[in-house]
Amino acid sequence: ENVKFIAPTGVVTVNSLENYSESKDKISSISGEALTGSLDANAGEFTATASMDVKNNNETNIKNIRILGRTYKTGTKNFDGNDLNTTFDMSMKSPITTDRENGYKIYYSENGEATEDLNDANNQWVEQPESYENIKSYLIVMDKDLELEVGETLSFKYDITIPARLGYNKSAYSIYEALYDNIQPETTVSEKAVSQVIGITTGEGP
Repeated sequence: ENVKFIAPTGVVTVNSLENYSESKDKISSISGEALTGSLDANAGEFTATASMDVKNNNETNIKNIRILGRTYKTGTKNFDGNDLNTTFDMSMKSPITTDRENGYKIYYSENGEATEDLNDANNQWVEQPESYENIKSYLIVMDKDLELEVGETLSFKYDITIPARLGYNKSAYSIYEALYDNIQPETTVSEKAVSQVIGITTGEGP
Protein backbone atom coordinates (compact mmCIF):
# COMPACT_ATOMS: atom_id res chain seq x y z
CA GLU A 1 0.00 0.00 0.00
CA ASN A 2 1.48 3.31 -1.07
CA VAL A 3 1.47 5.94 1.64
CA LYS A 4 1.19 9.43 0.26
CA PHE A 5 2.35 12.26 2.49
CA ILE A 6 0.39 15.40 1.86
CA ALA A 7 2.19 18.59 2.81
CA PRO A 8 0.18 20.94 5.01
CA THR A 9 -1.47 23.67 2.97
CA GLY A 10 -1.61 27.37 3.69
CA VAL A 11 1.13 29.03 5.70
CA VAL A 12 2.90 26.37 7.77
CA THR A 13 4.44 27.28 11.13
CA VAL A 14 7.08 24.85 12.35
CA ASN A 15 8.07 25.20 16.02
CA SER A 16 11.23 23.29 17.07
CA LEU A 17 13.57 22.77 20.01
CA GLU A 18 16.81 20.80 19.75
CA ASN A 19 19.84 19.80 21.82
CA TYR A 20 17.83 19.98 25.03
CA SER A 21 19.31 16.75 26.44
CA GLU A 22 22.49 14.67 26.48
CA SER A 23 21.26 12.67 23.53
CA LYS A 24 20.80 15.87 21.49
CA ASP A 25 17.07 15.29 21.18
CA LYS A 26 14.87 17.39 18.89
CA ILE A 27 11.14 18.00 18.90
CA SER A 28 9.42 19.71 16.00
CA SER A 29 5.73 20.40 15.50
CA ILE A 30 4.46 21.12 12.00
CA SER A 31 1.08 22.78 12.47
CA GLY A 32 0.02 19.52 14.10
CA GLU A 33 -0.28 18.51 17.71
CA ALA A 34 1.39 20.09 20.71
CA LEU A 35 4.60 18.29 21.62
CA THR A 36 6.45 17.94 24.92
CA GLY A 37 9.95 16.49 25.23
CA SER A 38 11.35 14.80 28.33
CA LEU A 39 14.11 16.32 30.41
CA ASP A 40 16.09 14.49 33.11
CA ALA A 41 15.26 16.14 36.45
CA ASN A 42 18.91 15.78 37.53
CA ALA A 43 20.58 16.75 34.25
CA GLY A 44 23.32 19.35 34.02
CA GLU A 45 23.00 22.69 32.26
CA PHE A 46 22.38 22.65 28.50
CA THR A 47 22.36 25.17 25.71
CA ALA A 48 19.41 24.34 23.47
CA THR A 49 18.33 25.92 20.18
CA ALA A 50 14.80 27.10 19.48
CA SER A 51 13.81 27.60 15.86
CA MET A 52 10.85 28.98 13.94
CA ASP A 53 10.26 28.11 10.26
CA VAL A 54 7.42 29.77 8.37
CA LYS A 55 6.74 28.17 4.98
CA ASN A 56 4.39 29.53 2.37
CA ASN A 57 2.37 26.55 1.10
CA ASN A 58 -0.33 28.87 -0.19
CA GLU A 59 -1.09 29.06 -3.88
CA THR A 60 -0.17 32.76 -3.85
CA ASN A 61 2.61 34.93 -2.45
CA ILE A 62 2.31 36.60 0.97
CA LYS A 63 3.74 39.89 2.28
CA ASN A 64 3.68 42.25 5.30
CA ILE A 65 4.90 39.32 7.40
CA ARG A 66 5.30 39.61 11.16
CA ILE A 67 6.27 36.77 13.50
CA LEU A 68 5.20 37.25 17.13
CA GLY A 69 6.44 34.70 19.64
CA ARG A 70 6.90 33.78 23.28
CA THR A 71 10.12 32.42 24.75
CA TYR A 72 10.38 29.64 27.35
CA LYS A 73 9.86 31.96 30.33
CA THR A 74 7.44 32.09 33.25
CA GLY A 75 4.67 34.66 32.93
CA THR A 76 4.07 34.15 29.21
CA LYS A 77 0.66 33.81 27.56
CA ASN A 78 -0.62 32.52 24.24
CA PHE A 79 -2.48 34.81 21.84
CA ASP A 80 -5.87 34.07 23.40
CA GLY A 81 -4.59 35.38 26.74
CA ASN A 82 -4.19 31.96 28.37
CA ASP A 83 -1.11 31.22 30.47
CA LEU A 84 1.38 28.87 28.80
CA ASN A 85 1.96 27.30 32.25
CA THR A 86 5.73 27.54 32.14
CA THR A 87 7.08 26.81 35.62
CA PHE A 88 10.81 27.48 35.17
CA ASP A 89 12.87 29.88 33.07
CA MET A 90 14.85 28.85 30.03
CA SER A 91 16.49 32.17 29.25
CA MET A 92 17.40 33.50 25.82
CA LYS A 93 21.18 33.39 25.53
CA SER A 94 21.70 35.26 22.28
CA PRO A 95 19.77 37.39 19.79
CA ILE A 96 17.57 35.77 17.14
CA THR A 97 19.49 34.97 13.96
CA THR A 98 18.61 34.15 10.35
CA ASP A 99 20.43 33.41 7.10
CA ARG A 100 18.87 36.49 5.51
CA GLU A 101 21.21 39.43 5.29
CA ASN A 102 18.53 42.12 5.35
CA GLY A 103 14.86 42.88 4.86
CA TYR A 104 13.75 42.53 8.47
CA LYS A 105 13.89 44.02 11.97
CA ILE A 106 13.72 42.12 15.26
CA TYR A 107 12.24 43.53 18.47
CA TYR A 108 12.38 42.11 22.00
CA SER A 109 10.21 42.59 25.07
CA GLU A 110 10.11 41.59 28.74
CA ASN A 111 6.30 41.60 28.50
CA GLY A 112 5.01 38.01 28.29
CA GLU A 113 1.78 39.07 26.61
CA ALA A 114 2.99 41.78 24.20
CA THR A 115 1.04 42.26 20.95
CA GLU A 116 2.45 43.06 17.51
CA ASP A 117 1.65 46.78 17.96
CA LEU A 118 4.98 48.64 17.97
CA ASN A 119 3.22 51.89 18.89
CA ASP A 120 1.73 50.55 22.14
CA ALA A 121 4.16 51.49 24.94
CA ASN A 122 2.78 48.69 27.14
CA ASN A 123 4.39 46.19 24.78
CA GLN A 124 7.88 47.48 25.68
CA TRP A 125 9.42 46.61 22.31
CA VAL A 126 13.14 47.39 21.90
CA GLU A 127 15.67 46.45 19.23
CA GLN A 128 18.63 46.33 21.62
CA PRO A 129 17.66 44.88 25.02
CA GLU A 130 20.03 45.42 27.94
CA SER A 131 19.96 41.67 28.51
CA TYR A 132 18.47 38.80 26.53
CA GLU A 133 17.99 36.78 29.72
CA ASN A 134 14.74 38.52 30.65
CA ILE A 135 13.13 38.47 27.19
CA LYS A 136 9.67 36.90 27.13
CA SER A 137 8.42 37.98 23.67
CA TYR A 138 9.94 38.67 20.27
CA LEU A 139 8.59 40.32 17.12
CA ILE A 140 10.20 39.79 13.72
CA VAL A 141 8.99 42.35 11.17
CA MET A 142 9.80 41.68 7.53
CA ASP A 143 9.93 44.61 5.14
CA LYS A 144 6.35 45.41 4.23
CA ASP A 145 6.79 44.84 0.50
CA LEU A 146 8.93 41.73 0.80
CA GLU A 147 6.99 38.85 -0.73
CA LEU A 148 7.44 35.29 0.48
CA GLU A 149 6.94 33.28 -2.67
CA VAL A 150 5.06 30.01 -2.94
CA GLY A 151 7.19 27.22 -1.43
CA GLU A 152 9.62 29.65 0.20
CA THR A 153 10.54 29.50 3.93
CA LEU A 154 11.58 32.07 6.52
CA SER A 155 13.82 30.55 9.21
CA PHE A 156 14.89 32.08 12.53
CA LYS A 157 16.54 30.64 15.62
CA TYR A 158 18.01 31.51 19.01
CA ASP A 159 19.93 29.77 21.80
CA ILE A 160 18.53 29.26 25.29
CA THR A 161 19.95 28.06 28.59
CA ILE A 162 18.36 25.10 30.36
CA PRO A 163 19.34 25.27 34.06
CA ALA A 164 20.93 22.28 35.82
CA ARG A 165 19.21 19.93 38.28
CA LEU A 166 15.71 21.31 37.95
CA GLY A 167 13.99 18.56 39.90
CA TYR A 168 10.57 17.17 39.05
CA ASN A 169 7.33 18.96 38.10
CA LYS A 170 9.08 21.58 35.98
CA SER A 171 7.89 22.49 32.47
CA ALA A 172 8.54 25.25 29.91
CA TYR A 173 6.65 26.01 26.68
CA SER A 174 6.79 28.28 23.64
CA ILE A 175 4.47 29.38 20.84
CA TYR A 176 4.50 31.88 17.96
CA GLU A 177 2.20 33.17 15.26
CA ALA A 178 2.80 34.45 11.75
CA LEU A 179 0.69 37.42 10.66
CA TYR A 180 0.67 38.23 6.95
CA ASP A 181 -1.24 39.54 3.94
CA ASN A 182 -2.38 36.89 1.48
CA ILE A 183 -2.09 38.37 -2.03
CA GLN A 184 -5.19 37.29 -3.96
CA PRO A 185 -5.89 38.13 -7.62
CA GLU A 186 -8.65 40.60 -6.73
CA THR A 187 -7.72 41.64 -3.20
CA THR A 188 -5.32 41.20 -0.28
CA VAL A 189 -6.53 39.39 2.84
CA SER A 190 -4.97 39.71 6.30
CA GLU A 191 -4.47 36.24 7.82
CA LYS A 192 -2.51 34.51 10.55
CA ALA A 193 -1.11 31.06 11.24
CA VAL A 194 -0.42 29.99 14.83
CA SER A 195 2.24 27.41 15.65
CA GLN A 196 1.63 24.55 18.01
CA VAL A 197 2.86 24.81 21.57
CA ILE A 198 6.02 22.82 22.19
CA GLY A 199 7.98 22.40 25.39
CA ILE A 200 9.93 20.17 27.73
CA THR A 201 9.11 18.74 31.12
CA THR A 202 10.96 16.94 33.91
CA GLY A 203 7.80 14.90 34.59
CA GLU A 204 6.12 14.11 37.87
CA GLY A 205 8.24 13.23 40.86
CA PRO A 206 8.16 9.84 42.57
